[in-house]
Amino acid sequence: MGEQGGKGMFWMIELRENRVFLLIGGLNLLLAPPAVGILLLLSLRERSAGGLLLAAILSPGVPLGLYLVGSAVRMRVRFLADTVVFTPVFGRARTFRYEGIAAVEVSQARCWLLRADGRTALSFRRNLDNAEAALELLRGMGIPFSDAPQPMPRDWGKTAQVRTRRSAEHIYIRARWSREEIARENRRMGRLGWALMGLALLALAGSFRVQLAVWTGIALLCWGLYLWAYPKMRFQRISRREDLPFYVECPYAACLLSLTLLTAVCQTMYTPWGMYLRYAAALGGLFAALSAAWLAVRRARPARALCAVLSAALMGVAVTPAVQYFAVREPAVHRLAEAQDLRIRTSRGQRSYFILVELESERRYLRARGDVYHAAEDSGRVVLCRRTSVFGYEIWQLHAPRG
Repeated sequence: MGEQGGKGMFWMIELRENRVFLLIGGLNLLLAPPAVGILLLLSLRERSAGGLLLAAILSPGVPLGLYLVGSAVRMRVRFLADTVVFTPVFGRARTFRYEGIAAVEVSQARCWLLRADGRTALSFRRNLDNAEAALELLRGMGIPFSDAPQPMPRDWGKTAQVRTRRSAEHIYIRARWSREEIARENRRMGRLGWALMGLALLALAGSFRVQLAVWTGIALLCWGLYLWAYPKMRFQRISRREDLPFYVECPYAACLLSLTLLTAVCQTMYTPWGMYLRYAAALGGLFAALSAAWLAVRRARPARALCAVLSAALMGVAVTPAVQYFAVREPAVHRLAEAQDLRIRTSRGQRSYFILVELESERRYLRARGDVYHAAEDSGRVVLCRRTSVFGYEIWQLHAPRG
């Protein structure tokens, strides 16, 4: 860790990320871009909304991989003879003199170098390579050390200094809700989550309209709960023990189950690809804008706000066919059509049925339910149904002919 200078010896300690960051980031960059590219090509070729949605879900792996690789390659904290040089993943390096460091606060996971006015000059995680050696170096200089204030349950009523955005969020939450209220809401959300999952599964026995209504309603309800209760509600499993007293777990499992079932059942509705992209982008953008505005009012942490806005956009894309289906006000137009070809695709034991029909301007394979497919095998005909929403969105479906 020491290096030879021009006029004698000087020491240097370099803090850097573990090589695991480089490995995980490299794997992300190796796997995510090809997967996203293949899904985009398949979705464009097959004009499948499911492939596009899956590509959007996997796409954050690309910037995540870039960030992890950048952290491993570029991020450094160098303790030199007179200064500390911090090189972030993005941006210019910053330099601090030891005389400007008035105190050091440490916790189990992180340490903060503080200026005389109490503001943070630099912070770093204690699991960085050589972090403990750097702390020993600072102790040897006579800089006072203290334990960082932790907003833990035993300090619920106390005022802690703000060192990170997470601790600021903890302080905001405990100033407005007691831990008993949060524990009670967690139990209620747990019961609600199980009830919504049961309702989503029961909807499988309902009609097509009931399925769309139930699964769309569950997804929007969960997302509305998350925005309404922000920042105390998390749209994920709360795994950190120190976070349990501060956050309420949203029934995200019921939401994900409903979105999965909704995406699957919407495959039986066909919309011209360009039209679907326009309307999905508009609704996804609307959801993202509304979420961003609400989170800005709530002063959301940037990382949480970014994830929430992206998730809102994906949810808007996913519920677009169902929303447009319920926006249909004119009577559906039905006509008999010849089933020109029938195909079955099997993937992982699941069968998908397709029937080739003549639309107004093209011949196309439309996905059909099993009963419609078997009826077309017997009669050679299907009922082609077209619905148009009040926004001009077209939905084509296949039905079995009556009689």
